[in-house]
Amino acid sequence: MSIWLDLLTRFVAPFLTAFVFCLYIWLYNRGRWSKPQKRANYHSENAIQLESLGELEKAIKEYEAALQIWEEEGNREKIGIICKSLGEICKKKQDWDRSIDYFARCLAIWQAMKSEYSVNELYRELGIIYYNKGELEEAQKNCEVCLKLEERVVDNPNLATTYNYLALISKRKGLYDQSIAHYEKSLRILDSLNDIRGAASVYYNIGNVYAEKGDNDRSKIYYQHSINRFEKIGDDIVEMIKEKMNRSLRNLQRHETDSLYLDRKAEADNFDVFLCHNNIDKPTVREIGLELKKRGILPWLDEWEMRPGLPWQKTLEEQVEKIKSVAVFVGKEGFGPWQDIEQSAFLREFVKRRCPVIPVILPDCKETPKLPIILEGMHWVDFRKKDQDAIEQLIWGITGKRRIV
Repeated sequence: MSIWLDLLTRFVAPFLTAFVFCLYIWLYNRGRWSKPQKRANYHSENAIQLESLGELEKAIKEYEAALQIWEEEGNREKIGIICKSLGEICKKKQDWDRSIDYFARCLAIWQAMKSEYSVNELYRELGIIYYNKGELEEAQKNCEVCLKLEERVVDNPNLATTYNYLALISKRKGLYDQSIAHYEKSLRILDSLNDIRGAASVYYNIGNVYAEKGDNDRSKIYYQHSINRFEKIGDDIVEMIKEKMNRSLRNLQRHETDSLYLDRKAEADNFDVFLCHNNIDKPTVREIGLELKKRGILPWLDEWEMRPGLPWQKTLEEQVEKIKSVAVFVGKEGFGPWQDIEQSAFLREFVKRRCPVIPVILPDCKETPKLPIILEGMHWVDFRKKDQDAIEQLIWGITGKRRIV
């Protein structure tokens, strides 16, 4: 008996002691770490469920609760994942600034960790958000970074998606040939992958660019290519595209007539509205100007009408004397240095001959800006509002005639 006790004491007891010690450490760590992890996962699961139900603000609060826990635990990987999810929900809510903040934070974490997660996708997401905000230069910059990262991977199908977004940005900037070039690169990739649906969509988009460019014949060709491919896979979208094609062709015919009309007005120096703006807001103002042209209104925009080599003051003074109205645009950066000069001239002209001066708030303006006293009493045209057609409100201010739409 004593021999067995001696063996137990010498050999078994140390192993048992080590086992008990390891079990204690495991239980200690489990008790220490499992509760925060469980709470964080609980909040994340709630957020996913709420997001699926469309309760986006509640989902954000749940994700932010999970984020706070992971921040306390110092788990950078989880912080990055939660920030990405928050960025996606804020994007759905069209809360662009918060979305950018979360995506940028996720991007910084993943880059610092040299993570295997798709950093290129974050750049693309940022590009899309800046596009929706109307900040086209930032949109293009982020999409181009995404493109460079994707080009490192051979036969990367995501390249087609990025080229499509670059094409959209170029189209919105009025760079139609550049837009078509991006779409054609996307098309080559999709054809090589035998992605008929994707190629059909790109043909349709190229048709839209040619339609906006005013090239009737090429627009029809690309619309027909799109129809042929959608019919090949039996997609119900075919009838919609045919209707879009017919509508575009009717619009092109009307546009050709309107263009002749606007050309004659421009030759006679008979502009309807002066577009007074901060140079930072030019891409958005340019887009509004193009939309006004489509609707038969002739705007005066410096980059379209200012002849190189001539003093801008003289040209501006000539317009001040005879312009019919002025739209004063205000974006998130407020007024530009030359806007004050333009405003003063037009306000004096307003007093002299009752020239309409129309304050216009651009979509990226967070708060209603402070204006000169004489403008404060005037009715705004607010492009931030979703429940009204701001462009029609602007045309009403320019012409004095309210259109029935």
